[in-house]
Order: sequence, then structure tokens, then C-alpha cells
Amino acid sequence: MPICSSTKTLRGHSLDGRLVFVLTVTAFVVSVKCDDALNYLQLVKDAFYDEPAKYETFLDIMKEFRSHRIDTATVATRVKHLFSGHPELIQGFNFFLPTEHQIPIYVREAVAHHADQVN
Repeated sequence: MPICSSTKTLRGHSLDGRLVFVLTVTAFVVSVKCDDALNYLQLVKDAFYDEPAKYETFLDIMKEFRSHRIDTATVATRVKHLFSGHPELIQGFNFFLPTEHQIPIYVREAVAHHADQVN
């Protein structure tokens, strides 16, 4: 059963189809809305527009979680490595994680990322 019951479209992909499992990220917390998950998914897709394999890897991680092949700690570890160099994505992902599994963001990494964005 999908977390979101309404049909949404994300740049041509029906969320009733292949991408609906990504919304299971909302299973980490009770109060997350479908729009939060959709907006975050779009941020990830936009961040990796030139690296579609990374976006697909993220979707695969969420699929593994949904099928109970990996636990929350494993999801956090994999996402931390996948999103290395993208502290804004890690910060956004933390929104969906329970406190005990949140990924630390170090000031140095965030500052370096910001400097790269400015230059």
C-alpha cells in the first residue's frame, strides 16, 4: 500500500508506478506529508541531473528499504556515501530519519560546498 494515495507526476514519471516506492522514505517518521517526499525527490533528481546513475542508486536504496532487505541504519550509511559532497541533500534526508539515525553534517563540508556553489 503506497503512503500517498493520490496519483502524482514527477517530470513524466507516474508515482503510481516505479517511483512510488521512494515515498516509503516517509515511513521513517509519522508526520511527513507526501508533498515533502515529492519535493525532496525532485531535489535529488535535480542535483544529479548530470549523473543519472546516482539518482537511480538512491531509488534502489529506497526500494531495498521498502522490501525490508536493509534497515534504517544501512539506508543512512548508503545515503551518506552517495550524497557525499552534497550537504544540502543530506540535511534534507535527515528530515525523514529518526533522530538516532540522522547523518551528521560537518561545518567544514557545508562551507566547502557553499564555496563551490559561489565560484
